[in-house]
Amino acid sequence: MKVLYYSITLFFFITFSCTSAKELTGLWLIDKVSVGKEEMTPVARWTQLHPDNTQASGNGWLQHSVGTWQFDEGSSELKIINVNGFKDNFGPFSVQVGENDMIWTREEEGQTVTVHLKRGEQIPTAPANQLFGIWGLSQPEKASSAEQKQPYLFFRWDHIFRQGDEDGHFKVGVYKTHGHRNELELFYYGEPVKLERWQFEMIDYATLRLYQEHDNSKVIKEYKRLDFLPN
Repeated sequence: MKVLYYSITLFFFITFSCTSAKELTGLWLIDKVSVGKEEMTPVARWTQLHPDNTQASGNGWLQHSVGTWQFDEGSSELKIINVNGFKDNFGPFSVQVGENDMIWTREEEGQTVTVHLKRGEQIPTAPANQLFGIWGLSQPEKASSAEQKQPYLFFRWDHIFRQGDEDGHFKVGVYKTHGHRNELELFYYGEPVKLERWQFEMIDYATLRLYQEHDNSKVIKEYKRLDFLPN
């Protein structure tokens, strides 16, 4: 019985304690982040751990952090080092690795931070990435002059937007999306600078809805994807 007991104990020790650095390599998608009792999961966050111990991470199509990674197989601790950001003073993460998932945990300012990751095959597309392109405002059928243009929004990859109206005039500005929710900010160029905040929803690849609370009522605008500028 003692032999059987020690065999089982050794099996579980080898299976669950010996994580190799090779098991960590690849693309990982951030599934959930909790800080203490709060969930603070970023939108479309990912990290790529390369076999040569370099790493990169980003949100959606934007890669914003690069550096190196170190894994201590004895303690199952992972250290991420970014060369283009703030110095990390919180120490390494304790790591648990499954077949297709991984959990990182550590203490930050007295709170437990837990990061749940799952393996990915490609970098995720964030809702903000789907904004790129030209969107024509959908309007109810009504009589209009031949000269009247279709209002539109054009979101460029460099975060410049162009907004055209039915008279053929347009405004230009910069746009920003929130990192944790589908919130869109439009900053219009000019004096004074005008700011609009909208909630946005991608109904499908070709349909965009903007929502805004205004004077106890809700403004809803629906746009359809275009492949040309109306004016």
